[in-house]
Amino acid sequence: MKKKQKVLILTLIVFTFGIIIFRNISLKPLYNESISLFVEEQGTSSGHVKLIQPRFSFGITDNFEENFVYISFKNFRSNRVLKKEVEKYIQSYEKIECNNKIYYFDSKEGYTIVEYSVENHIIYSTINYKYIFGNYCDK
Repeated sequence: MKKKQKVLILTLIVFTFGIIIFRNISLKPLYNESISLFVEEQGTSSGHVKLIQPRFSFGITDNFEENFVYISFKNFRSNRVLKKEVEKYIQSYEKIECNNKIYYFDSKEGYTIVEYSVENHIIYSTINYKYIFGNYCDK
């Protein structure tokens, strides 16, 4: 009985350390291939959005509110690592400023990221983007 308990405890320890290490790694390349989404919703603008999805992301969800589109990815990696990767990715966009706030515009695809965040949960993190088609500062 004691041998089975020791094996179980050792397995749990190895598994726990594996999760801790996995959540804190930063892999190259940082992103899977970009995903191209065609968004069409009655009463809103429509078009293609090309977002880069952090490695190991899953559970893509979207939502519409007025002319804004919300998209979320879930990921098992740590909040800290994902924040760095998302911020690096966001810096590739053209910065535009209006209303004393900075937005991120993709002139090639024609949409603006209005907000983004990375939320920490116990087991996973959630990456959220809020965007609108067109240049937000021109509206």
